[in-house]
Amino acid sequence: MFFARNREEADIYATYLNVAGKRPIAQEYIAHTDGEFTVGILSGPDGTILGAIAMERAFSRQVVDCL
Repeated sequence: MFFARNREEADIYATYLNVAGKRPIAQEYIAHTDGEFTVGILSGPDGTILGAIAMERAFSRQVVDCL
């Protein structure tokens, strides 16, 4: 997994993966102040995609006092 900060970096990572015989998959970063979005991909040993799931995680703003 690589985090590209711009198109040029994404192209470099994609080229690297292609040369290594892998197929790159890109996920755009979506800023979210109260949580995050993520995508999980399950693949078989031969690279076949078996399933995918998209999730939004919400973080509570509650503060817990610890003594």
